[in-house]
Amino acid sequence: MQAKIYIADQNDIFGLLSSVSSANIPSVRGKLSKGDRVSTYGRITNDYWVIDDTFIFQMLGDFNTDEFPLEAIYRVLRGDSKIRRQIFEAEGETVITEGDIPLDYRVLPFSKAVERGIGVCLERSILLQLSQQVLRPSFLVNGWCKIGDVQAYHAFNVVLKDGKLLLVDVKPRESSDGSYMPYVVPIRGINLPKGEVVLSPSLSDGRKYTITYLDEIAN
Repeated sequence: MQAKIYIADQNDIFGLLSSVSSANIPSVRGKLSKGDRVSTYGRITNDYWVIDDTFIFQMLGDFNTDEFPLEAIYRVLRGDSKIRRQIFEAEGETVITEGDIPLDYRVLPFSKAVERGIGVCLERSILLQLSQQVLRPSFLVNGWCKIGDVQAYHAFNVVLKDGKLLLVDVKPRESSDGSYMPYVVPIRGINLPKGEVVLSPSLSDGRKYTITYLDEIAN
């Protein structure tokens, strides 16, 4: 039987993401628990945030649970990957794992990023995930985002709200006056060979999102 190459049914998409998460493929995380490690650069890296407080999102204050606290997160976590790297180099705890090929990596508690207001797409997506997983099914996703000819590693979220799967990105839409314009777009499907999340062209703002390692579970 020929494998599916395109999934449009919302239940099937949700099932796929749940399967990837259950298979411990780090490109999709269905729930973050205390003690979980989240790589700062996708699958393999020497730097990991350790979730030390699953309710750290409460520092955002009260927010309407029918909406996503995107602007609040965007305003709280400002910085760049260079600053993050400097913090890991200066303060990261080195952990060495035993085995045939010993590995070493650095860890820091995620609360440190929030307390210092340091974060880019990954940290913002982690904070959004923590705020949503207590309310509704949601996923922290690692992949790529392409805008025009520029493609870069990117973290975002997929949330099931009111029966619809939504791609939610703390990175706002472009605005002429500098105001925050949230990016929340219904998912139309997933192209499995490409790992592409299919969005309506009229709503995508020219962005193209992909999820890494989907082929490992789809095949």
